Amino acid sequence: FDELNDISAACERGNELWAQVGCFPFFMEFALRSPYPLEACAAWKPAMEAEDEAAYCRVLNDPALRANLKAEAKTRTIPNRFSYHSMANMTIKSVTQTKNKNLVGRNVTDLAREVGKDPFDWYFDFGLDGELDAMVEVALFNTDENTMRDLLTHRNAAIALSDAGAHLAFLCDAAFGLHMFGHWARDRGDMTLEQAVHAVTGKPASIYRIKNRGSLVLGNYADLLLFDPKTVGRGAKRRVFDLPAGAGRVDTAAIGVHGVWVNGQRMVDSSGPIKNGKRPGMLMRDFAV
Repeated sequence: FDELNDISAACERGNELWAQVGCFPFFMEFALRSPYPLEACAAWKPAMEAEDEAAYCRVLNDPALRANLKAEAKTRTIPNRFSYHSMANMTIKSVTQTKNKNLVGRNVTDLAREVGKDPFDWYFDFGLDGELDAMVEVALFNTDENTMRDLLTHRNAAIALSDAGAHLAFLCDAAFGLHMFGHWARDRGDMTLEQAVHAVTGKPASIYRIKNRGSLVLGNYADLLLFDPKTVGRGAKRRVFDLPAGAGRVDTAAIGVHGVWVNGQRMVDSSGPIKNGKRPGMLMRDFAV
């Protein structure tokens, strides 16, 4: 905005400014015991202040909290605020009680409709009935793929990974590049494979002034990805427990990848990371003028 004199000028040039968007629906996994997306709601504050599980359960059962949350869920505010739209895109991923196994894969809004309940009431009652640790998956935004196509193919769109891998207990966006190649380029045909590759290599290298990277030319660092165009993509999400103290995180397997080279050193083959002890990467401190 350094070149702009006032806000009105910025608005007039809005379609010329760089935009950063996710390249597939923003899916998040969580359990009602720690429902991270609900923390964006002002009405959820009493639940966050509960001192123990008993107090938390009383808050979940409080008609006033439920009424306030439902009212807030009907408003259109910041994109990641939890809403009835979120509920419509929520499914049960896993349960802790055998009696509820038939609910895995079911949509929460559909389940609520079947028994004549509001989706929030159904979900909270479900949790209070021994399922505080049941995992759910919800698509918070980026659910209209045709709208996403228009954003992704806009000449000023910049494709990048938001949050640098944060919130790994709730989501995994690490495969956004492979998803670009497989879903948006090959499967949907919204761009060529060459355009998809450039969107996650040469274009960001140019935007962020990263020297000697982003393209295969003489003198550049040999950062390479070898993949099969017919199969490349991201695998199904899975939960693994390899964090300290056995904590869990969401992981997404790479499909169709046969090699990764960093500064000329092969780090990945078709079976996964190579255990060679090498760390050929380097900290970038010098950027193009």
